[in-house]
Amino acid sequence: MGTVRQLATAIEEGLRAAHPTLRKTVVTKLALAVGAILEVQTPNTAELANLLPLETERQDMREQWLRRLLKNPLLSSADLLEPWARQALYHFSIDLSFQEPIRSGLSLSVIPA
Repeated sequence: MGTVRQLATAIEEGLRAAHPTLRKTVVTKLALAVGAILEVQTPNTAELANLLPLETERQDMREQWLRRLLKNPLLSSADLLEPWARQALYHFSIDLSFQEPIRSGLSLSVIPA
């Protein structure tokens, strides 16, 4: 199993836990794309398409697959990242609550959507 595929498997598990209602195909495709991004560390779609572990006849078909995925209206960055942002803010607010009130000087609140 390649590095991108291994990364995608771990990412897919996290996405399924955070977004249980998101379609399976969207989660799988997004996990592959994120795995490729982490591996190559570039936003260049041509380079990303080279690393995608897809069975296609030509390189341009992989790039087209990636472009279609990125245009998918179900993939809103804010919606996808919200569970992790809420978790980070929650842990940050707990860390602050254990400090002296005078020293913390910062309070955070998460407003439910």
